[in-house]
Amino acid sequence: MADTVGQWQHTPDDIRFIHDILERYKQVRDDVTASDPIREGESGNSSETIEKINVRDGRGEVVLFSNGGGNRRYITEHRVDPHIWCTSGASVHLDASGRAVIDVPFDRPGAAIVFFGVL
Repeated sequence: MADTVGQWQHTPDDIRFIHDILERYKQVRDDVTASDPIREGESGNSSETIEKINVRDGRGEVVLFSNGGGNRRYITEHRVDPHIWCTSGASVHLDASGRAVIDVPFDRPGAAIVFFGVL
């Protein structure tokens, strides 16, 4: 059974997904707030990436957006905490300098979220 919020219907899986993302975000929110954003791409263009990594401890997030299909690769400017979680479809590994290499195949418009420093 779906819950209705406004005009949107949410399944229990949708609600659990949002809950899990928020719980992870709460673990790094202070680091995200303390960091300056690094942007690649323009808002509303075919792709945009926002990096918010605290340089002090490598904790934070990277969010990648795509208005269409295609493969996206992003390498963080900052070294990251090795405790990593990402949304389905994204893959992440660390390069030799400790920066994250993020690959996301977009088959339609969407977003991918990567958290660094979460349990």
